[in-house]
Amino acid sequence: MQIDSFDLKILDVLQKDGRITNARLALDVGLSESACFNRVKRLEQQKVLQRYGAQFDQKAIGSFVTVVACVTLESHRQHESARFEQIVAATPEVVECLFVAGQFDYMLKVVARDMTDYLATMDGLMDAFGKMSQFSSYIVMRKTKEEAMAASYLAQKARQPAL
Repeated sequence: MQIDSFDLKILDVLQKDGRITNARLALDVGLSESACFNRVKRLEQQKVLQRYGAQFDQKAIGSFVTVVACVTLESHRQHESARFEQIVAATPEVVECLFVAGQFDYMLKVVARDMTDYLATMDGLMDAFGKMSQFSSYIVMRKTKEEAMAASYLAQKARQPAL
């Protein structure tokens, strides 16, 4: 699928405001309403535009702790990694999981009520998987930035020659 400058503008605007009306979106990106609507539908069908969501302040709901857990598996076989990823996917406290290169195999972002709840979550992962050789915990003291990279910025970077 070819992504052009109008598609990138649409993605940028929707990333900032997923509830924008089609009329306002069309005006912001410089297209007719029907052309804009058709592009959004095409981006959705092609799975470029994957989902719409809302961000909320966790503190409005209650007090939580966020912990980054770095996990090393005993085995590096593909089926073991896949099994671990399935268990993690079924664990609601794990809100992000990254397979990484380096000292650890995975970095998990875990949101829990408190440290007791966090430890119960990690114990549950160890019980369900049973093949973690180690994990380290890093408590998030403060979130200083959380922002998705704009589609137009990514496209610009992709066109630049590698260093």
